Amino acid sequence: MASTDELLPDPRFPPGFLQLLIKNFSIPRACVSIAPSSSKLPYLLDTLQLSILGILTVLAILSIIIYLEDAFYLKKKVRCPVKRQTLLWNSGAPTVVAIFACFGLWIPRSALFIDIGIGTYFATCFYFTIMVIIEGYGGKDALIKRMENSPMHINTGPCCCCCPCLPLMKLTKKKLNLLILGAFQMAFLKPVFNIIGLILSADGAFNSDDVRLLGFLLLL
Repeated sequence: MASTDELLPDPRFPPGFLQLLIKNFSIPRACVSIAPSSSKLPYLLDTLQLSILGILTVLAILSIIIYLEDAFYLKKKVRCPVKRQTLLWNSGAPTVVAIFACFGLWIPRSALFIDIGIGTYFATCFYFTIMVIIEGYGGKDALIKRMENSPMHINTGPCCCCCPCLPLMKLTKKKLNLLILGAFQMAFLKPVFNIIGLILSADGAFNSDDVRLLGFLLLL
């Protein structure tokens, strides 16, 4: 492995604190340094690490081939356009994650873009899944008629499982539209906020690696 002197220290931490972590707690310098550029990365890895990256890249390519075969099968066998579209999006999730993760391995400084791509894709998949469930019942009216005598539990995970006192909800057209809107706003607002993050990161006002900013957002 190449010398770690090529790694730049992380400006989020004071230099004295970094030296304390490295000398007294045996923290590797790479853990408290800025991610290397893609041109320097191969020189910082040994043969075993490069071999692992190569194997993971091959697996990502195999994932693309498997997805293309799956997409061809779905387009040929599934007649319902809504169901076919949803299955194409959902079955492509492992491939999309593999592709973005592969880019993240070879380009370490692209973490922000990797998070944006994966998050946006899963938000869209979630919306399409809601829509295909509704179409599976025959549409909104059919779903409401099917569920009109079956109260829905809303104290479910991952957020509401600790609230067993929440009442049962009777599904109506208005509440169904709110559920669809909730899924849609995730698929819509996720790309919007990602674009805002890209604009702010270009000006240096936003950094996805800044743990202080993350803590502030969690408090909000």
